[in-house]
Amino acid sequence: MPELNDLYSGWITNQDWRKRCHMLVKDSRDTYLAIIKKFKNYCETNDIHIGERLLRSFNEKYGLWSSEKNALIYKHIQEV
Repeated sequence: MPELNDLYSGWITNQDWRKRCHMLVKDSRDTYLAIIKKFKNYCETNDIHIGERLLRSFNEKYGLWSSEKNALIYKHIQEV
């Protein structure tokens, strides 16, 4: 999920294999959010506490992206 958060916020990889994967899902942001909604509902129903774990950037630790740039996708994740 953290890498998809970055992707849907505009991060572009320079690795060819990742570019191919990203091209397959880049137009599926609404599907991604629908899956997150189902995941969140499952966790709530089964008393699993996920807290802020969905709101992460994969590339922040490498200095390639930031959670600030993901603010809008985080907002959408919190709203679903």
